[in-house]
Amino acid sequence: MNNMAVLITDGAYKNALAILRALATNDVEVYCSSTKKKSVSFYSKYCKKHFIYSNPASQPEKFKKEMLSIVKNYDIDVLIPVGVSTTALISQQKSDLEKYTRVPVADYQDFAKAHDKQIANDIARDNKVPVPLTYTPTTESELKKHLKELGLPVMLKARKGSGIFSLARTKSEAFKIWRNYEKKSKETKSIGITDYLPVIQEYLSGEIIDVLFVFNKGQLRGLLTQRRFLTLPPEGGVGALNITVNDPQTARHAANLMKALNWHGVGMAEFKRDVNGVPKLIEINPKFWGTSEVSIAAEMNFPYMLYKIAMDGDIKPKFSFLYPKRFGWPVPMGVKQIIESDTPIESLKEYLKLFTEANSHDIRLLSDPKPFSFQLYQTAKVILNKILQSRSKRIDLDSFR
Repeated sequence: MNNMAVLITDGAYKNALAILRALATNDVEVYCSSTKKKSVSFYSKYCKKHFIYSNPASQPEKFKKEMLSIVKNYDIDVLIPVGVSTTALISQQKSDLEKYTRVPVADYQDFAKAHDKQIANDIARDNKVPVPLTYTPTTESELKKHLKELGLPVMLKARKGSGIFSLARTKSEAFKIWRNYEKKSKETKSIGITDYLPVIQEYLSGEIIDVLFVFNKGQLRGLLTQRRFLTLPPEGGVGALNITVNDPQTARHAANLMKALNWHGVGMAEFKRDVNGVPKLIEINPKFWGTSEVSIAAEMNFPYMLYKIAMDGDIKPKFSFLYPKRFGWPVPMGVKQIIESDTPIESLKEYLKLFTEANSHDIRLLSDPKPFSFQLYQTAKVILNKILQSRSKRIDLDSFR
């Protein structure tokens, strides 16, 4: 093993574990960090050291000081953030951190544009990338006006951030969701966080296509497309079982958009098809995406590619990958997806298929078993709590009969 040390953040996330393994199996020494002492990546045999840092969302300045201290005192060669909060703050702090380490993330002015769904939507439209109608109402009267134009249902989601959305099927639902965002926005200002009012977006009913990429100072160096086959929640959300696909049209849209942003580092552009099959940009995820392990299994090792860009200055472009390649996370995502699905038996069958294909799931009982043991324990706790809550509700109801 060489002496190059990489520090990754958000060690409690499943994609952090994937990134750790993808780097370590290419002879890179990896340190992990997280807000939680019990983080899945800490249990991996590949994690050589681990650090605990303050919550970046509620204590951003303290987090920045801690990151600077770690990279300065532990001779970190490359710092790779994983979550959206850590990536945003490390991007803000990039010039200070680069005095001690390499930081392969976008400059903050570029990150901020990609992170803001309304701005990203406007840039996409200016560059002839198809987009759904998207607005950011600041008053209830504006919301009423946009609802009339968009019709129902509509999507509401935080203007910044990724993965979480609300589907409003009625006007009253839309107003209730919007008011919750408004309340949260006022509350978080008191602790120094600007939580923008949500964007309201035209609802598209088609399949979700993700375009994953790595750029080096505005130059595309790697790209892969995947389809979300099963999602959590089941009606459309984060990928719980994905399949790599060959989708050159959507790939071109994403490449053109990120070139316009002069992108540097990794990221994901999420598209969804309209009733005519046209892929339209939903949002940009300007960081390592939650399903990073899919592309690694499909022989597009984005973590190692990013590491090589940081260390060597550039890499040879790579656009070939395995497809169709299925990948899922039986525990805990598969368990949750099956529980919430309207067709649990069909979902179960799809997850069982993963065990007939090499490298199609994240369970590594032989090579790195401790993370799975930890995940299994956590999942068992969730299931037990659900059973106890359900039983408690039945007891309460019985007492009133």
